[in-house]
Order: sequence, then C-alpha cells, then structure tokens
Amino acid sequence: MKSTLLAVTIVVLSIFFIWKPSKAEMGYAEQLLAQKIMLDIRYYCPELDSDKIKSGEVKCTIPITELPEEIAELISETSLGGVILFADNLESIGQIIQLTSDLQQAASKSKLAQPLFISVDQEGGRVVRLPREIATSFTGNMSIGNTYELEGTHLAGQVGEAIGAELNALGINVNHAPTVDVNVNPNNPVINVRSFSNDPAVVAQMGIATLKGMQSQGVLATLKHFPGHGDTDVDSHHGLPIVHHDEDMITNVDLYPFQQAIDNANVNMIMTAHIQYPKLDNSMVINKFEQKMIRPATISKVILTDLLREKMGYKGLIITDALDMAGIADFFTPVEATLNTFAAGADIAMMPMKIRTQSDIDGFKSLLKSLALRVNEESEIKNTIQQSVQRVINTKHQFIADSTASQSIEAKISNAQKILASKKHRLLEQQLAHRGIVSNIQNQDAPSLIKTAKNIHLVTPKRRQANALKQFINEKAASNKMTPKNVSSLSIRAPKNEHMTSIEQSDLVIVAVDGIHSLVIDGGVEDHSTTTATDKLSQNKPSYIDILKMAKQQDKSIVLVSLNLPINNHAVEQYADWVITTFDDSAYYDENTQRYMSPALDALTTLMLN
Repeated sequence: MKSTLLAVTIVVLSIFFIWKPSKAEMGYAEQLLAQKIMLDIRYYCPELDSDKIKSGEVKCTIPITELPEEIAELISETSLGGVILFADNLESIGQIIQLTSDLQQAASKSKLAQPLFISVDQEGGRVVRLPREIATSFTGNMSIGNTYELEGTHLAGQVGEAIGAELNALGINVNHAPTVDVNVNPNNPVINVRSFSNDPAVVAQMGIATLKGMQSQGVLATLKHFPGHGDTDVDSHHGLPIVHHDEDMITNVDLYPFQQAIDNANVNMIMTAHIQYPKLDNSMVINKFEQKMIRPATISKVILTDLLREKMGYKGLIITDALDMAGIADFFTPVEATLNTFAAGADIAMMPMKIRTQSDIDGFKSLLKSLALRVNEESEIKNTIQQSVQRVINTKHQFIADSTASQSIEAKISNAQKILASKKHRLLEQQLAHRGIVSNIQNQDAPSLIKTAKNIHLVTPKRRQANALKQFINEKAASNKMTPKNVSSLSIRAPKNEHMTSIEQSDLVIVAVDGIHSLVIDGGVEDHSTTTATDKLSQNKPSYIDILKMAKQQDKSIVLVSLNLPINNHAVEQYADWVITTFDDSAYYDENTQRYMSPALDALTTLMLN
C-alpha cells in the first residue's frame, strides 16, 4: 500500500510539472506542497478576530492541549506534513500521548495518508519544551561539552539516547537538536550555552554522538543552524544577523561540524539559519519593501543547494528555521518566504504563518493555493520541488512509517511512564550536572571558608533559585555534619541598603548571576566603576558589581556563580574568592517530594560543601 501510494504520488507530481494541470491536479499539488510545511499549533482562539490578533489589539494565549476539531480537519483536508509543539502544548504524559495520537489519526485520514512529523525543540539546558517535572531535561550542550576532556563523547551519546527515548515514548518523532553552532562569539545573545564548545572539533564530535544517540531511539535529530549561528550579536528572532567570516573561517569553523556529521553519521535533517553570509552568497534579493538586500541563507540556493547538497554531499532533509522570525518575516510575505525557501532547496518550511483562528485556517489553505499556482508558473523550481516532496515522503516511509501503528493509549502511557524521568535518566541528568560544572578557585582558602561560614547572604536573579539554593545548602550542611547555615536571600532588585545590612551580618556572600545576560543588562564593569547621579542602578537597585564591591570592601568571603556562560573577565572575577559556572539556572518545585529540584544547583552546593 505504501509503495503504491508513493508511486501514485510520483505520477501526479510528474503530471503537475509536465503540463498545465487540471483543477483536480492543482488540488492534489496543494496536498503535496502541504507535505513540505510544518505548522505551529501552539495556541488556538476560534472566537477571536485574526486581524485584531495580528495588529496586537488582542492576544491569543489559549494553548492547544487537546486537538480541536478544526485543526484536525485542517490536517486531514490539506495532508499537512508536520507540526511543531511548544511547552504550552505539553502538560502531562497522558495528555501528550493523546495529543500526538490524535494528530497522527488526523493525518491518516488525509488523501496522502502520510504520517506527521511531530517535532519539538528539546535541546536541554535553556531550551526545553517538556515539563521538567515529568521529563529529564539535562543541563545543556555547553555542560556536555565541558565533559569532553575527561569523558570524550560518552555522556553526549547517553544524553542523546535518553532524550530520544523520552520523546519517542510520547509520540514525538523529530527533535530540533542538537545545536552544532561553534560558540566563537562570547556575546552571542541566542546561542552561547546552546553550543557544545568554541572548538569546532569538539562541537563536531559531541554533535555526532548526540545525534546518533537520539536516532538510535527512533527520533530524527536536527543539526542546526546551517551554515553557522555561532558568531552573531543579533538574535534572528528579532533581527537579521550578518556574518563577515572569510572563507577559511567558514570552512574550518562554521561548516566543520556539519561536514563531519555528513561524512560520519546518518544525518536526516539540517535546519537553516536566517543569517546573511556575504562570503558564501552576496547576491541581492528584493524584499517586500521593494528594497535590495543580501540574500539570507534560508533563501539562498547557493548556500542550500550548491554548497550543502552538491559540495558537502548532504542527502537528507533541509528544514528552515521558523519563517515567522523577524530575520525573514520582517522582509518577506509568507508566500514569498515559503516560495523562496523552496526555490533555494529547502524541503520543509517551518511556521510560514501562525494558526490562531478559523480565518487563519482559511488563510493557510489560500497559502497552499498561491504556492501551487506560483510553482506551476515558475519552471525553475518545479524539478526542485518534485525531488523535495519525494525526499520528504521517502524519509517518512523509512523512519516514521510506524507512527500510526495500532496500540492503545493506555499501553502507550504505561510504556512512557517507565521511560520518562526514569531513575536511570535522572541519575544521568545529575551526573552531567556534576561533571559539566566549571570551577575556578581564586583564593585557595575559599572551600574551607565556605564550610565554616555560619551566616550566608545569597543574591539570585529569581526567587525560585534562592529557595532551591537555601534548601540544598541546608541539606548538604546537615548531611556533612557541618555548622548549621543561616541563609538570608535577596533578589538583585532589592534596595541597596537591604543588601548592605545583610552583607554586614554575613560571613559569606554568594552572588549568582545569569551569566553574560545579566552583565550585559546591567552594563559593563566600566559602567559601575563610579557612582553617579545618572547611574540608574547605583542608588536604590544595585548591580551585581555593586554587591560584589560591597562584600569585598567588608572583607567577606565571596562566591560568584555564573548560571550560564563562564565569565572569564578579570574585572569581575577580581572580587570573588571562587568563581563557579553551572550552565543551567532552572529550578522547580516537586509537589510529590515537597522540595525544590535542580540538578545544576544541587551540583553547585555539592561542589561547595563536600
């Protein structure tokens, strides 16, 4: 049946691309083009007006946790190729399995009867979609990368396997991970700790191990963001970055992990980056404002076809990053953006438009009609799209043909409950948190000073982090039979005089910062060297630097904790006796155990107090 359907698909595609198609053939062409689209179904508000949502007058925030009939019909009527789910869609094991099962059931009723790509971004660390309470999240790529020197790729592969097993058990068959961007720009606002390393060789090996681990569990992994997002100072969610690397840097840094993976692993999906790379493609494109601009990689045939497919030898699927991100959406309409990506060689256009209301559903159908008409008119991309549709369907037959296999919801839930957040996975999560931590002792007496301290002043960005750290400090002190710790905590937003009082009464000050993010928000060190009337933070709301200075002036023991990137800045480190980086700042309260959970913060306190 599957081979017959594929043969029919190829015949219809040939008809569509050889002569002027009939209305029925155009309708079938729309079905085929829908296979090349992955939609965001995060929210749905059928009662709201789509125009008011688009204008910002109202906002749709009702998450899809059960599949609405209208969305199910959309999938069945159009033969939609895939969806991407977000944290809002994912609440519990039973709910997720019911949702993914219903999505596949809707897909099975379509004319093409192809299973859906059901995808998420489950990278670990900063970027997770599954609730941390029910799934294993891990401390992220940079934490994994930091284990390379002692562990090699062992932990990377194990983490990939665990993530893949948990996603597969839930009916999720595509993970948009791992990130194989090389973190060569410490001020990168979007990648940073999502990268394994600033060493392309380490990134390549860790990325390959993670990919193989995920795919060993039946989940398609996605290498991203091609041709490389590691040296940008603009987040493509909010703007269009440009990379001015020369050819040597591009070949030996940016492209290196992708080339190594293509040569040494079964790579099935690569995601594009909304980035301009003049050394790779400096051709111009006309945007929706009738202005000329350098062509972004996502819509560059030179980059996606000539480079990635022909020169680098890649045979798998190319998926775009979200087309509703500012890096593309600010310059192109949904039709033009989607058509341009297809012409460039992309197999799947992700999130070309939002589905929030019934009128958006109608709008998506209109988008498909417009694409079919344009494809029929523009002979240059006909062969490209024909090959692409076949590649998408072949991949589904090869990797997710069993997605619609009959198994009761109850059986799926029972199986998933044994896999998600299993004891084995939780132990691996904690193991990574401990082995991935970075410690830089400035004062050799710091460990003993911390253990003997009775009064601790704790500064954190978020209240939940403070509560978790208090809990872990008290637990570690008790288990190690240390002097009980009196821990006071204040947010960075607390008035300066309150911090001053608490510091005066303490033996030890622990200042936890959001890594590079907080230091950028608060300004560079030079902005806090003197107190002026115009300094917004110096009077009532201190910066982290102010607090470190206050503690230093009072000769207190100081631990500086970067919850994300290593600080590596002497102007900041000079105030601390001990600088520690955890790579993850997440913490949550577990109702079952009535205590806070955080592998990263648990590892931090173990390091300090063991």
